[in-house]
Order: sequence, then C-alpha cells, then structure tokens
Amino acid sequence: MQFLTTLTAALSVFVAAATAFPATSEAPAAAALHARAVYPTKGEPPYSQNVTDYKGAITCLPATLGSAPGGVVLLIHGTGSTGGESWLHGPYTDILPTLSPGFDVCYLTLPYRALRDAQVSAEYVVYAVKSLALKSATKKVSIIGHSQGAGVNPQWAMAYWPSILKKISSYVAISGDFRGVFGNVTDAGVSTKNLTVLSPSLFQQFAGSHYMAAQNRIAPAALTVNTTSIYSAFDEVVRPSSSKLDGAANFLIQDLCGPIIVDHFLQVVEFSTFALAYDALLNGKADASRFKKTYCNTYVNGSKKKLINVLPNLYAVAADIANIVFTNKSPGEPLLKPYVCAKDASVPAANCGDSGYFP
Repeated sequence: MQFLTTLTAALSVFVAAATAFPATSEAPAAAALHARAVYPTKGEPPYSQNVTDYKGAITCLPATLGSAPGGVVLLIHGTGSTGGESWLHGPYTDILPTLSPGFDVCYLTLPYRALRDAQVSAEYVVYAVKSLALKSATKKVSIIGHSQGAGVNPQWAMAYWPSILKKISSYVAISGDFRGVFGNVTDAGVSTKNLTVLSPSLFQQFAGSHYMAAQNRIAPAALTVNTTSIYSAFDEVVRPSSSKLDGAANFLIQDLCGPIIVDHFLQVVEFSTFALAYDALLNGKADASRFKKTYCNTYVNGSKKKLINVLPNLYAVAADIANIVFTNKSPGEPLLKPYVCAKDASVPAANCGDSGYFP
C-alpha cells in the first residue's frame, strides 16, 4: 500500500463528508496553565525553544487543576493534527472527566501540527509532564497519545529526559508507531527524485530512519512506565506489528470485539479503545479480564456517540490528511540532535547536529 495514494484517497472521501460542516473551534473556554517554569534535570538535554512556547501549547479543560482525585490526563495528538482537532468533542474530553474517580484533562498542541522535527515535539511532552505533575492531585500525569503522539514523541521524551519517568502514572498508546511506518521512501510510493514531497516528521517516522534506529536502541520496550498499546488490524497507516511493544499490555481491537472495522484516524473516538484506556488509567495497565463485550459498541458510561457528533472528527481527519500531504516540505530527514551522539556512542558524529538533513 502506497502512503501518498492512501492519504489522497482518504482525503477525497472525508472532505466530501466533512466540508459541509463548519470547523469546530480549537478550544472552549479553557484554563490557562499558570505553573512556574520547569526545566530539564541536570545532565539532560537543554530545551531548544522558549519556555513560553511550551506553556502556550498546553490547554486544560477544567477551571482549576488539582481537584480531581484521578490526577491529570495529558492527551497528545498525531501527525498533521492539533490537540483540538484530535480530542475535542470526543470521549476523552466529554466523557472521561465525568468518570470515577474524576480526572483533570489537558491536551497538547504540538508545533506546526507535529510535521516538523519530532525531536523538538518531544520537548513539548517533557515540559507538559513536568509542569502538569506539579498541579496534579496525584503528583503524576497519565499520557494518552495517538499515532506520532503515542509511539514517537512520548518514547523519545522518556528516553532522553528520563527524569519524567517517575512523573508518569500510566501511558496509553493508540495506534502508536513505535517501529515506524513503512521501511523507507520507496516503500511509501515517494519518488526519490523529489524528496521535498514529505514533512520532516514523516521522514523520521519511516521504519528505516535514523530517528527510529536511535529511539529503538535506547527505548526498545516500555520504559519502566505502565504502558498499554491499543491498535487495529484495519489501520491503514500503522501496522499492528509497529504498535506492539515489549513490556506493554498490547491489545488488537479485533481480538476483543471481532472483525469490526476501525481505521487509524477515527480510533480516537472508538468505543473499545476508550474502555481500555480508562481501564489503564484506573489500574496502571489495561487487562482483558476486565473488558466487557458491551464496550465494543458502547462507551463505558453507557452512551453511544451519534453520527452527527462524530462529524467534527471527520472534518479533523480531512484537515490532518491535507496538512500531511500539502504542507511543511523537507529535503530529507533532520539530523539527530547532538545529545543523541553524546548518549549513544554507536551513532557517528556526522549524524548529529543542531540543524541540517541527512543526505
């Protein structure tokens, strides 16, 4: 399956369904994060962006943080999306805060729709975890991520800023590409004569990229954090073999619910995925023994989302695909940051730099 062919075909379908409906606003009246600035622990890589940029990327839905016994849940979106497009009006913002024992829900909006250097996006995860843990009732943060925001940014953040590990109570990956997508640009159906067709983070997410090699040398499995990975056999972007992570509680949706069709983009509103994520928040990791068959077609609170409620998410899918295909072009994969060479002696010095691309 060719990557661009898949994205373009999906774009035509979802644009037709979604453009008749207005785009939803990026955020409701949301609480601003007024935590004191937090910085990397001694010995860890310094931030490359302004602290105000990291702060501005965090949106918290409750008026105040710290009152929910279940602590803070941080939602991280995938490639081409935003925090609002991926999560607003879905179960993680509309239902999760109402469930026992109560959760403060925040979402992260990565710069340039997570299309630029994924190494920089990981810094936003680091800052969010550190700052939100200070305000959380549990003094820890639970992470729920989708796609790049599941298998790439959190893994990199935990691998190179390990001080955040003790601040994470659970980590739920939805369609996470821990091992990347496809092997290289040729597998993706991209002409090697015109590599500017892709964005930096897409180059980094190829299974054969320097980025993926570095991540999986230092983080080949769950990094001592309670990890749950949830994925679908019908995912048109990330193969199940890329989402399965050693040391994690791994769930193929079809093993629990039979041959239901759940695609990559709309897994963020799917019933069973939400049930498993909620179970992980309550127990550290999800467990099949606690899963009920009713969760295959109903949310854990008994509600069902009507089609009209899902249309904003369809609109978001169209925006995701359009941004992936048409914006933020790059001549190739960004060089690894200098801290990668400093930590991993197997990486040649020529592969690291603050700017530039691999030939």
